[in-house]
Amino acid sequence: MNKFIKEQLNKCKIAKIPNFDDNTVEIFINKLYNDKKLEFEINQEYDIEVENYIIHPYSGFTLHDNWNNGIIPTDKDMHILITKDIGKMMCVQAVGLNDKKSWGGWLPKKSCKIL
Repeated sequence: MNKFIKEQLNKCKIAKIPNFDDNTVEIFINKLYNDKKLEFEINQEYDIEVENYIIHPYSGFTLHDNWNNGIIPTDKDMHILITKDIGKMMCVQAVGLNDKKSWGGWLPKKSCKIL
């Protein structure tokens, strides 16, 4: 690896750069989008953290009533499998990482951060 490339990789603050050294000839950097979040792909599994308002909906928040038959996930951290994708929303089968409870439903992508 040449000196210039090494300097540029060390300056990177947005993407999570895998470990590398002078002998590294290939580095795979995941694609990013807004808010430094990785893109979700259908039929893939992820460990995610959802925003607090998903678990504790505020008054007038209609996501769960309109999309999930009134059922709210019980754990902020979940292991998910994405089964459907329609733009800004994704349908998931999930298991809580802390409480181990199963849940299935729709989540807005913007409210999910890959761990």
